[in-house]
Amino acid sequence: GSQIIAAGQSRGGSLSLILAGERPDVVQGVVNFAGGWQAMNDRVTPEDHKHRVEVQAGPLSRAAKQARAPSIWIYAERDPFYNEAGRQGILKAWRDAGGKAEYILVKEHNLPNPHAIPSNATYWEKQLDAFLKSLPGKDAP
Repeated sequence: GSQIIAAGQSRGGSLSLILAGERPDVVQGVVNFAGGWQAMNDRVTPEDHKHRVEVQAGPLSRAAKQARAPSIWIYAERDPFYNEAGRQGILKAWRDAGGKAEYILVKEHNLPNPHAIPSNATYWEKQLDAFLKSLPGKDAP
């Protein structure tokens, strides 16, 4: 059958991961750019931050249990929506449920908005190229 690579940014990144769980027969790989569903940053209270990570962890855990596709998660330091604690919280939920994920954090950059990491491929093109080359070919079992 046909196979796809799902890719998305922000909520689209989360939806791409969920799609991999809903359609494990079709999704061959996932590219998650700055993925998340609700802001997990220093502007929310610690209690709210924890709650937001938990809310996002649920659907990601359910998807990871079904997903067979490897994923690459690409974020930039100083993302205004997702701090490192939040990113690591949802990444842990994905991995703990069996999801395969490579995590890339671009620390040195001059992006005016770090959440817009897909806008400048120079920061991640080598890692993404290696990830795509590592995916099984369409003729693989």
